[in-house]
Amino acid sequence: MSFLLLLSVLCSISIDDYIISVGDTLLISVYGSVSFSYQQSVTPNGEIFIQYVSKAPSEETRVIPYEILEVINIAEMSIRDATQIVEERFKKYFKDIKVNLSVISFSVKVYMTGAVGNAGVYPFLPGRTIREYIESAGGLLFSADLSFMRVTKHDSIIEATSESIVEENWSIYIPYSYVYIRGMVVEPGVESFNPNLIGLDYIGLTGGPTERADTKRAYILTKDGEKLPITDCPPRYSTVVVPEIGLKWWQDYAAITTAITTIIITWLTLTK
Repeated sequence: MSFLLLLSVLCSISIDDYIISVGDTLLISVYGSVSFSYQQSVTPNGEIFIQYVSKAPSEETRVIPYEILEVINIAEMSIRDATQIVEERFKKYFKDIKVNLSVISFSVKVYMTGAVGNAGVYPFLPGRTIREYIESAGGLLFSADLSFMRVTKHDSIIEATSESIVEENWSIYIPYSYVYIRGMVVEPGVESFNPNLIGLDYIGLTGGPTERADTKRAYILTKDGEKLPITDCPPRYSTVVVPEIGLKWWQDYAAITTAITTIIITWLTLTK
């Protein structure tokens, strides 16, 4: 996920409510009477270091000079609460300062895949529903079929609806739906469902009709076996059928005459 996309996601789902987890990487910025910042991963014990970064790393050593002032536990706190506590601790050592705390790498994630606007990896925020994560991921595409949504965690299938509360490390897959096109078209196959397209539009998407296509007799066959006019909008998983032009009576006779003439000429040639 790009930085801009991640930023838009965090804004839309209120990053202040994110619950800090072990393994998250934080950016701690202090500004005011002193100004410095540093990255800090939350330790397995849920702790971070309150430290003073005295100056930028030198060209020779690339080492950041710092002094650890104290250690605090912030795991299972929201960003909002952790920021307040970290700022209070820094104010024991520096006057007139403010602290900003942000997450630059999340250890607990939610995976959005399939027919959504921006599929990718999203930070886990307690209390959010699948519907809210779908909205954060750019919403559903036209072809999305929410009725066949699949939710898993570590290869285990989870029964869930769009209003289910998301849990840590869920993988949410929204399937695509299709319309099938067969018969006398240039490239028979499948196309993504779009509620705004009629049957003739799908024929155009597959390269158009062939010379043998009888578009006047084309029709839509729903998955339940109902036959619809080609000018209707095909439902999900229906089939657009383009029949072949049938031979006229005179074409039948012409074909038969041609075949008989070929046989006679072949026989005469062999009997000479």
